[in-house]
Amino acid sequence: MLEAMLEGWRGKRVLIVGDRGGLCAFLIAVLDEIGARPVCVSDRADAQTLCRALTAGRVSAAILPGEMTGRSLPERLEATLTLTREVREAGVPLLLAMSDAAVYRGGGRMNEAGEIGGRTREGMEASILQTALLGAARGLMGDAVRTMLVRHAPVLGEEYTAWCDALLEGRTIRVRHPAARGVFVHPLDVAGCALMLGAEAFRRGEGGVYHIGTDARSICTNRSAAQRLSMRHHGTAQIQKEETDGEAASVLLDGSAARRLCGAVCRLDADQALDLLFEQRKAAREGREAETIRKMARTYLEACRA
Repeated sequence: MLEAMLEGWRGKRVLIVGDRGGLCAFLIAVLDEIGARPVCVSDRADAQTLCRALTAGRVSAAILPGEMTGRSLPERLEATLTLTREVREAGVPLLLAMSDAAVYRGGGRMNEAGEIGGRTREGMEASILQTALLGAARGLMGDAVRTMLVRHAPVLGEEYTAWCDALLEGRTIRVRHPAARGVFVHPLDVAGCALMLGAEAFRRGEGGVYHIGTDARSICTNRSAAQRLSMRHHGTAQIQKEETDGEAASVLLDGSAARRLCGAVCRLDADQALDLLFEQRKAAREGREAETIRKMARTYLEACRA
């Protein structure tokens, strides 16, 4: 896995269209470690700003870590089409787009052939934006833009961050929907798998749609995950259950196609993912979050080499 990433990305200038926090921070850290040259531009940048960023150096790939955000759907769609147009006109070899949106209509474990459209407004809007990206990839709006669309489960978010903050402050963890199955995916796994798929797109000269799979190692009830986290970092398993009913689990993604293509698979289980989040939150309080993320990326890649 690591050697393929190194071969695919080393020395390449990469434009990340998004802010520097969250998933972007881990993408930047991994790209730095494998010898790429990442730079960032806001996903709200206008066409001129995107053009300058894409032509300032020889950009080999543009990465869109999620759908365009913060605007009405027509504005987000226009921003998506602007990005594909500027990527095309700049001659950038690859657009790597990522999404954690629930775009599938069905339930259970979905593969890439599932019907999209979403069951919520967010899922519907993301489906429209992804359709625009795939239309550009097929050359429906000009010369085709080589696009790799990577769908993944949401990475550890606000609720799990609150668990870690509670432990760091000596408070009891409050668990919403304790009986619900949680999907615990760390941004390092998403970044690593997406870049592995991107490296394969460079090698093969073609894109596609792929999933980063969610398997049993990443799935457990919120109650059990919180109890184990508390035991490891607080010495007790005391949690406060705020509700007794469960909520529907996220749609699970079948990642077998990506695994067959290039070995892209999540390596961290639920406990490992939460432990890394805990260490990141602790580091943030001590003013060393950026350094800690770099160290995490380095350790993760060393494990990939093994």
